[in-house]
Amino acid sequence: MASRHPWKAGGDGVEYQYERVSINIPNTDSRRAPWEDESIEPALAPKTFDSDRLDNGLDGIPVEYAGSVLSRGWYEARQWVVDKYYDKNFKFMLILLLLVIAFGTANRVIYKIQLYSRPSLLVGWPLAGTPSSPQMNNYTIFISWVLTTAYCFLYFGIFSVRRYGLFIIDDDQVGYVFSWRGLKLIVMGLMDATGFVFGIFAARQINGFLLTLLPQAIIPMTMVVSLIALRTRYHWGQVLGAATLVSGLLVSLIPTFQKQGSGDTSALTAVWAGVYLLSLLPNAISFILREMVFTELPKMDIFVVNSFDSFWQLIFSVLMFPLVLVPGFSSVSFHEIGDYIPNGASCLVGFTPTPQDDCSGEPWLMMMYVCVNLSWNISLLLLLKKGGAVFTFIGSAVSLPLSHFAFAINWPIIGSGTVSWEDGLGLGLVFVGLIIYRYYAVVQRKKLDDETRQKLLDPSWQPPASCWRRLCCRNRDQFDD
Repeated sequence: MASRHPWKAGGDGVEYQYERVSINIPNTDSRRAPWEDESIEPALAPKTFDSDRLDNGLDGIPVEYAGSVLSRGWYEARQWVVDKYYDKNFKFMLILLLLVIAFGTANRVIYKIQLYSRPSLLVGWPLAGTPSSPQMNNYTIFISWVLTTAYCFLYFGIFSVRRYGLFIIDDDQVGYVFSWRGLKLIVMGLMDATGFVFGIFAARQINGFLLTLLPQAIIPMTMVVSLIALRTRYHWGQVLGAATLVSGLLVSLIPTFQKQGSGDTSALTAVWAGVYLLSLLPNAISFILREMVFTELPKMDIFVVNSFDSFWQLIFSVLMFPLVLVPGFSSVSFHEIGDYIPNGASCLVGFTPTPQDDCSGEPWLMMMYVCVNLSWNISLLLLLKKGGAVFTFIGSAVSLPLSHFAFAINWPIIGSGTVSWEDGLGLGLVFVGLIIYRYYAVVQRKKLDDETRQKLLDPSWQPPASCWRRLCCRNRDQFDD
């Protein structure tokens, strides 16, 4: 009696002796059964089973699991878990996934604590409330310089190792940066600086719940920019997912608009929520430019782009220094402009330079945020490399509701928030919209890849003349069978 066991053996064929049957397994694939590994304790090897329990017609599935689709699915899922138990790469991906979720949640909370704003920042502005003490809010743009500088050191450090130590980055990639096509990186730096600076100004004035949900609006914004600039085709399911996401954002903003006429400081939230949404538009443009760079040079290393993007972002962030004189963005007056950088540095290390400032908690708050933010980005890149886009999406999606409800906890400085039914419903719609969009994005990509494969296999087909629109013009060799 010959029947295939669920575990497939390699080699020229392995014979397993069970209690009442001898099973010879042909060479089917390169995987080895767990009990073939000498490093595994014999006690951990799966127990043998009686030949009467084997079912010839179901690829070795025991009879008690062969009765229904549900039981067969449970058996296969259990076998998959056992298989992954011995997969070291899967364990590493699982650890990275947990790190992305943990760091992503902590990043949003610490970001809000670091930028916590009180109404005194808006003294002199028509919509200002009752003055009180700010939390390093006069130096918001100084904070953006510190964060961008930290990213410059990180990315250029990794760039140097990959360029001069591992020789992964070649001359073509570096030459791209210093060619006329490298102007895209300069524009990317400008867009990222604009979005980051205006976003960090607006983030001080909105509550933690909105700070969790509003960034998701970058998905429909990116779709619109990509449709206009690249003529990108979207699946109807992606449009449905984006529409569901937008409806969730609108629902979450209902309490803000209800309080707009109440006269308290929460009336400012609607204005600053609009500023925050507008700050996402430059980020969407930067994302499209990044996609164009990787289309023109598919082998471009991500750290080449990130390094020079962060460099130009720092340059343009410094050039945006006059924004501190704009009413509503800072309470710094013109005659105090010369002391801005020294006072910001003093506040950063924990010394309060003026009576209008409150630098309590520094430098530990800033150091904590920089460490958590960098750890989150590094773990995100590693997860993207090891686990792919699916695992990365799962990590980002799971951290969304965790971050949302984390703001209901009583944190130092910012206190606790109250989760309303609008917040819960808005979060649910945003989460469902993300899942729908992601699912149909995979469907659409597979469809476009199939169409592109047919075109590239046709010798009479020529790519479009405009290189920045030819997203489908990948290397023909990757479609060769």
